[in-house]
Amino acid sequence: MKKSNLNTSVLTQIAIAVAAIIVGGYAIYIVSSQIPLPGVKYTAMSPYLSLIMAVMLISFEIKNIILIVNAVFAMLMTIINPYMGVAILSTGILTQMVDYFIPNRFKYRVYCVAASYSAFVAGTALTVSKLFIDSVVFEMVTAPYLIGLMVIAFVLGLFGAHFGIIVGKRVKKHH
Repeated sequence: MKKSNLNTSVLTQIAIAVAAIIVGGYAIYIVSSQIPLPGVKYTAMSPYLSLIMAVMLISFEIKNIILIVNAVFAMLMTIINPYMGVAILSTGILTQMVDYFIPNRFKYRVYCVAASYSAFVAGTALTVSKLFIDSVVFEMVTAPYLIGLMVIAFVLGLFGAHFGIIVGKRVKKHH
């Protein structure tokens, strides 16, 4: 493959991943916004987000793919809300760090990384919201509440990762 084709392929994969996160995440966000508890929206998105991360990890052979996709996603979302950009970039950095510390040969690496992504989404989004948005709603966000949501997001993320691995293997097979 020529270098220019490789770059085009990489950019296309990144664009597809960001678009999938935005479209699917937005739909789930709208539906889950009916629940008035802080952070529930992010936790409800966990299976979907982990599915996308697992597909990326399996099918895209790009180093630092999670960080790259989140950097692009953060740039786009910063236009809408700078705090969202901070939370997204923080999530990408934290998840990429998890990925660095888990050996590639570890059988459950994709599960751990993809589910960690979901937990970090819940944790960073809620933390950034609590720190920068002055609202009575966030008074109930305590450390135990945050940890509880992150654990729930991680568990839900494991389910999404499972299906993401299946999809990722099929995408890679046809790629």
